[in-house]
Amino acid sequence: MNEGLPDVSFHDAEVLRLTLDHEGPIVRVVVEAYARTPQAQQFELTFTDVSDVELRALHTQNVLFDLKTEQDDQGAWITELAPSVGVGGTIRSAGIGHAPLGGHRERWRPSGGCARPPVLLCEKAD
Repeated sequence: MNEGLPDVSFHDAEVLRLTLDHEGPIVRVVVEAYARTPQAQQFELTFTDVSDVELRALHTQNVLFDLKTEQDDQGAWITELAPSVGVGGTIRSAGIGHAPLGGHRERWRPSGGCARPPVLLCEKAD
């Protein structure tokens, strides 16, 4: 995983998945930059040691106007998901990483009940 955010434009990027994990705590966001274009590329953004999360307005389609981050006086990263449509909010974390997942969302649509991209482990439901 690479540190920081990928060097791409998040204008009109689509949020495909958002996961909160109490262990860490960690927030993972899968976004498709350049959504629905031939240049589309998916990234999993991982926010580690999360100390605060505020989310609002989750819809069936979630398009960002922008995604930006800055460090506060204590060294924490404040990341803003500014929505055009759907989910938006802020994440306060000690670290940020990213990993490319590939291109168009059709490459990782779940099959067989797995609700995550195949590059991630699927946990067995209880």
